[in-house]
Amino acid sequence: MRESSKWGGRRASTSRLVAVAVVFGLMATGCGGSGSDEQSSTTSTTLPSGITTQNLEGDADATPVEGGRLIFGLEAETDGWNTTQNRWALSGHMVGSSIFDPLATIDASGETVPYLAESLTANDDFTEWTITVKPGVTFHDGKPLTSADVKATFDGHLASLITSYAVLAIDTVEVVDDRTVTLTMNEPWVSFPYTLTTQIGYVMQADQVANPEAATTPIGTGPFMFDEWTPNEELKVTKYDSYWQPGKPYLGSIDWRPIPDAQERADALLAGEVDAINTLSPLDIVDFRGEEVKMVEYAAGEEAFVTLNTQQPPFDRREARLALAYATDIDRYIEETGKSAVVVAAKGPFAEGDVGYRTDNGYAAYDLEKAKQYVADYTAATGQPLSFEYKGSANLNELQGQQTLQAMWEEAGIDVIPKSVPQESQILDAALGNYQAIEFRNFGALDPDGEVVWWHSRSVGEPGAISLNFPRFGNDTVDQALIDARGSTDPAVRDEAYALVARTLNEESPYVWLERVNWAIVANMDVYGIGAAQNGSLSTLASKTWLTDLWIG
Repeated sequence: MRESSKWGGRRASTSRLVAVAVVFGLMATGCGGSGSDEQSSTTSTTLPSGITTQNLEGDADATPVEGGRLIFGLEAETDGWNTTQNRWALSGHMVGSSIFDPLATIDASGETVPYLAESLTANDDFTEWTITVKPGVTFHDGKPLTSADVKATFDGHLASLITSYAVLAIDTVEVVDDRTVTLTMNEPWVSFPYTLTTQIGYVMQADQVANPEAATTPIGTGPFMFDEWTPNEELKVTKYDSYWQPGKPYLGSIDWRPIPDAQERADALLAGEVDAINTLSPLDIVDFRGEEVKMVEYAAGEEAFVTLNTQQPPFDRREARLALAYATDIDRYIEETGKSAVVVAAKGPFAEGDVGYRTDNGYAAYDLEKAKQYVADYTAATGQPLSFEYKGSANLNELQGQQTLQAMWEEAGIDVIPKSVPQESQILDAALGNYQAIEFRNFGALDPDGEVVWWHSRSVGEPGAISLNFPRFGNDTVDQALIDARGSTDPAVRDEAYALVARTLNEESPYVWLERVNWAIVANMDVYGIGAAQNGSLSTLASKTWLTDLWIG
């Protein structure tokens, strides 16, 4: 048997550290960085892990104060809190992790480690994993956490229309004793513990998994207990006094307030109406660099891109997908949207230094003449002009980007019909395949195995059915490479396999890459503990264990 406190994570290579340092150096130069007159009132630190912090010096040495209410402004509302049934984007994970605990988390070095689990043990070929949960953990209603709850949670995922695709490699879940379950896989799964840092790893109470009320009145083992929820207005949680981490959390309560408009959210922070926010607005992030606020930026994680539905015309044809890819000038897009001081271009699923990254990865660099030729090829093959509806976020901050893309695509002779939709509709439309082209943010997992659910063909549903492979793109080469990587402990094998995935995705173009999103958590100066998000969980949707460390001075 193989047992360890660390499984499956990755560390940034030297090349990535150098690249990140250069990127952040350019960002500081482009926007009046920490050495400029504009920011003379603040201090900032550029970390070698792709994370930038501002005004956090000395926070780690401060003595925590217990009690107090933190008001947090979120970018979006979530449709519910049943971990097996509801769709959690970044905001959903932040709220959810105040109520629930994951079985594993990501440590400061980017490694996967047990969290609610006491141990994670694999057999010799990684087709069986045994999970033992910590003793003495209780749910918010006082019931003890047991292996029955872990089994019920996994069974809920296996039966779920939302999350089942993430656990298709699991055949059975068996209770061994009060604290132990064994999961049998249908294929070797070396990096399985990484999945436990995501929505899959949040443990629900056994009798709550199938309870309709669990979506609106959740019961977890997390640092805070659910209090009340008024959708689209506020969700309140209060400190759980019997939390299994002694002395934590420090805060007495958190009010989570969805404020979809980025400018309104930023204004609320500066006006003192909220204590902290999350944001990806480039303009706001640049402005915050000149304010007396605390901030953690993470620009090495998820990507923004356009997803193309390969089950529907016109993007069921490769000519149409390549026409759009070659017609997309990423540098122009970043410049015209005012993001050049904040983000870098994405030209594939992996960033420099990532497992699977290659400079020559088959990326369709902007070439207007090639785009026009593929448009002509499409028309010749189908007898139809290349035309499609493009669904973009209804957020006003994203409107400039949508207009820029529309203009570029129309320059190549493509007819674009824009349509704005709210974020929750984007997620549902993408999952149901109710679109031709749709903007999205995703990927950036600390271990690329976290992307299998998005890329493997077994996650492709029938038209109209839920699929987590949003472009509904099935490819034998991608499938085999993902399984080869999942079953190997050899870094070289995994690197080659993921490089093949990246090249194939670029050559077939189910995604049109845009940028690496820069997420930031911004807080008033009396908020302490946000630096604990420096493990990258800010953007990668791993567990938000930093909530236990937050306090107000």
